[in-house]
Amino acid sequence: MLRTVDFHGLKAVEFSKGDYTALLVPEMGANLVRLANTRLGAEILRTPGADEIEVFKSRPQVFGLPILFPPNRIADGRYTFEGRTYQYPITIEKEQNYHHGVLKSEAFIVSKARETPWSATFRTNSNARSPTGSRPTGWSRR
Repeated sequence: MLRTVDFHGLKAVEFSKGDYTALLVPEMGANLVRLANTRLGAEILRTPGADEIEVFKSRPQVFGLPILFPPNRIADGRYTFEGRTYQYPITIEKEQNYHHGVLKSEAFIVSKARETPWSATFRTNSNARSPTGSRPTGWSRR
């Protein structure tokens, strides 16, 4: 089942299959904020409670399972793939590296959701704004 829910004042997408329920908060980036086995009552990920929502807004990566793409560190914030150069902002000044990806903190909008017997599919629009109204620091492609 796919549905929109209120998650401590944030608009979230909840999806369930069998004994499992998962939750995403698209305005906070690509982060599986909750994964639980509802039959066992077991929370699998660290999910922010109502009293932790401000911490979640300022440091969402300490909760859930963020998608770290591209992963690792990128020297000088730049790499080339198939003739295209990608430039990311430097996030570790002393090492002149970019690290841990843009998807984890870039707001997105679920524009279409579909459920099949085996999966849930989301189509997104990455032109969203963060909860503060600003665009996340992003990357460019040449």
